[in-house]
Amino acid sequence: MNRTISIIPADGPRFRSVIQDVQRSDFFILAPEERPKLAPGEEVAAMLIGPDACYHFLTEVLSYQAGPPPVYCLRYPAACQRLQNRKHVRALVALEVPYVLADGFGKGIMVDLSSGGGQLVLRQELPPGTLLTLQLSLPGGEAMEIEAQVQRTVSRPIEGDQLWAVGVVFRGLDEHSEDRIVAFVLQRLLRERRQLRGGDGDR
Repeated sequence: MNRTISIIPADGPRFRSVIQDVQRSDFFILAPEERPKLAPGEEVAAMLIGPDACYHFLTEVLSYQAGPPPVYCLRYPAACQRLQNRKHVRALVALEVPYVLADGFGKGIMVDLSSGGGQLVLRQELPPGTLLTLQLSLPGGEAMEIEAQVQRTVSRPIEGDQLWAVGVVFRGLDEHSEDRIVAFVLQRLLRERRQLRGGDGDR
């Protein structure tokens, strides 16, 4: 108890809270008063940072209790994913990303993203070690300027078009930018799960 937890709704801003109580089938967290209330039945993503790892899981809002103090009751997760570092939480995306090199500039498509780096599809080959500055735009804020370094480059010809899959790692990412990326990635994973469950219901 009294552990900090990050809550990421599928739609709406993320927030940090504190675990108040843990039971066999549910657990309670403080409900911030300055943000819209989560609705019972709403599914949210959560991330718990431990001393040696972080834990990512999906859960359901069971109820809101006015208190004092005001709390949310959340379903105890059936399973969670343990990661050595939250930088390992990643999602497939399709984001247009301008970039600047020491001797030029260009645009690419980010197809894989985590707070530790990602994969770009480019029309130019960038050798490993190349430094570049990315202009990454995510919902809920201004574009972020992120320093990155190329780790690997693989040729990807598509329908006669010569493209390159370029894996990059982020360098010197500040905590606020890292939080924004992690929240965006978790929201994407939550939406993907909803879509898959909706598709299963159609079959």
